[in-house]
Amino acid sequence: LGLGMAADFWGDTDEAQRLLTDAQTSLREGGGGQGLSWPISNVLVDTRTHDLLVEATHRYQASLNLPPAEWARMVCADGEAWRARTRLDS
Repeated sequence: LGLGMAADFWGDTDEAQRLLTDAQTSLREGGGGQGLSWPISNVLVDTRTHDLLVEATHRYQASLNLPPAEWARMVCADGEAWRARTRLDS
């Protein structure tokens, strides 16, 4: 998940799509950690804010049945929002 978001951040949309599709599949099949551990592993999450992590966990888990491209767009949009929020908090 974190690698896919990093690829998106650096503009490699093809690689981001591939990595995020793999992450979605792994999470849907029960891999990749439990509870807060997988959003926390996302390097672009603002880990200072526990409520954001809880919200992301529930949203990601509830949306694992979305088409891969739509799920990837949602995850990348979260990354953009968290980066913007972090810049504002700095």
